[in-house]
Amino acid sequence: MKAVITVTGKDSVGIIAKVSAECAKYDVYPETPFYLPEGYKLNLMTNHDDEFSSGAKFVFRKGRKSIAMDFTRYWDYIPKIGIPSDEYNITETTVNGHTAIISKEDNQFTLLYQIDKTVIMIFTQDVEYAECDKIVASMR
Repeated sequence: MKAVITVTGKDSVGIIAKVSAECAKYDVYPETPFYLPEGYKLNLMTNHDDEFSSGAKFVFRKGRKSIAMDFTRYWDYIPKIGIPSDEYNITETTVNGHTAIISKEDNQFTLLYQIDKTVIMIFTQDVEYAECDKIVASMR
């Protein structure tokens, strides 16, 4: 039986600790959000470990809404990573001193930034942009 973890606000059930512990298994130590909107359940957790990179991905769902987090550490070089955009609604910001790119369009939100050779990406579908901004503000 699959364990269900429900997010009830500011990491009150230790979901971020679980994300961090899973990432550490693959030698990835990312910044993570310490806030997720209430009611999201961990729906998918996958990982990879190969000669190019290691990482973990987590998807939280609440009905049709989803929040995906992807943390990848590259061993040698980091390939070009892009954000698809029809409307070019892309902005540059800073997250904990690191340059980050944010895209907001079509009820989708993408945050992408890099710390050394670790790439952090958060992608949401149908999550209010104000909630996405709170997720970004909670990164540490």
